Amino acid sequence: MTQRIRYGGAEFLATDATADAVLDYADGLASGNSVAIADIHARRRDGSTGRVRMLIGAGIPISVEAVTDDVPPVEEPEASGGPATIERFRGLAAVFRRRPLPDGDGRPDVRAYGPWDEL
Repeated sequence: MTQRIRYGGAEFLATDATADAVLDYADGLASGNSVAIADIHARRRDGSTGRVRMLIGAGIPISVEAVTDDVPPVEEPEASGGPATIERFRGLAAVFRRRPLPDGDGRPDVRAYGPWDEL
C-alpha cells in the first residue's frame, strides 16, 4: 500500500513502511525536543520518483495518510537503502525516547547526550 506524506506545502507518496518510519522518527525527535533530516525515496506530485529530504522533529508538522486513490504502489529501489533507512529511523526514534531528562526544565540536554552515543 502507499501512504501520502504531507509536509509544509508539499505532498509525497511513499511505501507504508517508509511513511510509518518517518512519522515514528518525527515523534521520537519531538519527544526529545530535537530535529533531524529524513532522507527518503518517494514519488512526487508530477509522478517522478527520487530522493526527498525533509527536516522533521519538534515543532514541525507532518501528516501521513493512506492513499485511497487508484495509484500504482511506490517501488523502493535497491539502491535507495529503503529497509536499512527504515530500521535506522526506528532505532533513532527509540534512542530519542529513552533520553534521560535533566533536573529542572524537563527537556533533554542535547549537549550532554546525543542520539549517536548509543549507536
